[in-house]
Amino acid sequence: MADHLFPPPPETIRCKKCLRDVVIASSEQKTMQSDCLIADCPITKDPDNQPGELWGTSISFAEPSDISQDDRIARFEEWDRIGVETIRAGLQRGGKIYIGQRAAEDLAWEWVRSKETQELPTSRQSREIVSLKPGMWGFSIQLRELFRRCARWLRER
Repeated sequence: MADHLFPPPPETIRCKKCLRDVVIASSEQKTMQSDCLIADCPITKDPDNQPGELWGTSISFAEPSDISQDDRIARFEEWDRIGVETIRAGLQRGGKIYIGQRAAEDLAWEWVRSKETQELPTSRQSREIVSLKPGMWGFSIQLRELFRRCARWLRER
């Protein structure tokens, strides 16, 4: 009951979609107000951030950016079409495809790093067939998990 009497304190988190620090705070209006224009923003979709009975939610960016949110969205869509490898190669050549704009180059590097970290766990998991776990008499293999992975591997082929 005490949770409903006082609004929760503001919280700053990093948005994985727009690559910015975002402040989530309570508002007196019982609605959602968000500066993020990305349709599938994980912060606005989070059930914990939805307006409640007594408080609404205000989602704002922690710091201003040289690049507008509309421009970010357009760049992310363009970079998704071009691909991570091509963007990384362009940046390593000196970033000439970004017209020398420092903020756009920094954003592109951050986008490349975020895409690489998203791809890393899936590629590592797909190569791993057997996982060894420490057991009482040395290392053990979980046969059920081995069977599931082999069956999944056969279905993919």
